[in-house]
Amino acid sequence: MSALLQAFLQKLVKSGALEVEFSDGRRCVVGDGSPATCAMIIADRGAESALALDPEMTLGDLYMNGRIEMIRGEIYDLLALAAMNKRSCGCGKARDKVLARRRNRCRPQC
Repeated sequence: MSALLQAFLQKLVKSGALEVEFSDGRRCVVGDGSPATCAMIIADRGAESALALDPEMTLGDLYMNGRIEMIRGEIYDLLALAAMNKRSCGCGKARDKVLARRRNRCRPQC
């Protein structure tokens, strides 16, 4: 799952840089080649999967549960980096449509 998450992060982070250490110990830096202002460790494969599939809903939970640890910068720096880049890349639109369909299927019909 780390390959899927890495691909997502590479598409997301075009301005600035983010360093990630995956649960298997592998590290990568995504972004524009500038020094990474944020660095995080992802503790387990389940956290990697959750983050890759629905980052907006799971990032806060994973951070609060200690499954994502910030080793450079704060969680606010990571959120600012993601927000800045999401506006400019337009990524997530197809994923958002899929998630919306799933949510609508799970809602009880009145």
